[in-house]
Amino acid sequence: MGAAVCGALLTVLNAVLAFVTLAVGPWMPAEDAEALAVYHDLALGVLLGCIPVTGLTWVFVKAQWLRPWWYALPGLLAVLSLIRVAMA
Repeated sequence: MGAAVCGALLTVLNAVLAFVTLAVGPWMPAEDAEALAVYHDLALGVLLGCIPVTGLTWVFVKAQWLRPWWYALPGLLAVLSLIRVAMA
């Protein structure tokens, strides 16, 4: 039961971070300075959001409710948001 609840919680949190990372705004640099600032701020928000999600993942893996591969999701999102910050 604990694994299902933990997995569902992390799935929702990672889905929100993935939506913000992948679906908001174009991946090509925008010419509008205001749009660039918004994309940059959203990417930083995702990067900061990956910290508590990784912490929750650590707690759940440490309690042996989930497997270590769950670290891959916030790690991938952090890398994508870093790429997005570099592009903005």
